[in-house]
Amino acid sequence: MDRLIGTALSDSAIPVPDVVLIAPLEDDRFACVSRLLPGDTLQALPKGGAFAFGSAIAQILDQLAGLDEAILHRLAATPLMATQASWPDFVATVTRLDWRQASTGAHNSIDRWTDLVAGCVASLPQRQGLVHGDFGSNNVLVQHGLVSGVLDWSEARIGDPLYDVANILFWRSWLDCMEQQCRYFEQLEPWRLAEREILTCYQLRIGLETLHEAFADGDARLTDWAMQRCSAIAEAL
Repeated sequence: MDRLIGTALSDSAIPVPDVVLIAPLEDDRFACVSRLLPGDTLQALPKGGAFAFGSAIAQILDQLAGLDEAILHRLAATPLMATQASWPDFVATVTRLDWRQASTGAHNSIDRWTDLVAGCVASLPQRQGLVHGDFGSNNVLVQHGLVSGVLDWSEARIGDPLYDVANILFWRSWLDCMEQQCRYFEQLEPWRLAEREILTCYQLRIGLETLHEAFADGDARLTDWAMQRCSAIAEAL
């Protein structure tokens, strides 16, 4: 996916690393080697430092949302993306997760959150843009006031670009760099947060996926945080 996106965006203003080698490793794994881009990750910035890059980050989000239709069509026609589920089906995948590893006490809340996401799917907007899928923190490089790189496109797909904004919102209380981006939007570009119900639906989807992975990994800290985060988000639906 990194090679596909790198090739597709090579002539765009979105800084994506050039993949120079994909090589098989053991156990059906692969190494992906790309050219080094300058800058620091948002997560590596000092506390409060990501706020100053809010405008640059917003511009990248706009470029992803407004990607040329010809590029989107070419991406959608590739074997890698052609097999992906439709956008509503992608959002709904969390309603079909196996929660046997979840604690007994969590099931009632999880069922309620799953029902909330399922109830939103039919009314999702039919927008077509390039969704990064895990935008922010360690996947965005910044330097001299600009975004110098957008990394790790493994979750990329065609769909509603608002999902990447929702990812920033969801992780705001976990990572300071996400909190600072949220504060920038709230203070200087609040119109980006106007579609609150859709953003809330996407955040809850991200939360359920995060919670499922946390239970599977036995990560108690992330599990507790994700439960609290999902509960807070669900109150808005």
